[in-house]
Amino acid sequence: MEMDSKQMESPSTPDPVIKWDDFEKNYSRELLIMDCLDWLKDRPYDAKEILDHLEYCSNIEKTSEEPLQMDQVL
Repeated sequence: MEMDSKQMESPSTPDPVIKWDDFEKNYSRELLIMDCLDWLKDRPYDAKEILDHLEYCSNIEKTSEEPLQMDQVL
């Protein structure tokens, strides 16, 4: 017996729509660090660059200086 695809869908499961503005707004430093830890195996240079930038920003926050953007050159 075949079932219609509409019958197989769960009405309580919402469509997985990503609202990028909300995602970016809620993407915390902690989530970025967790992503970097995941990247260490496959993308170590990307992870190191981001972790170095986070360390730099953390040091700036401690001294209350204006942080540089990631693509900004000293």
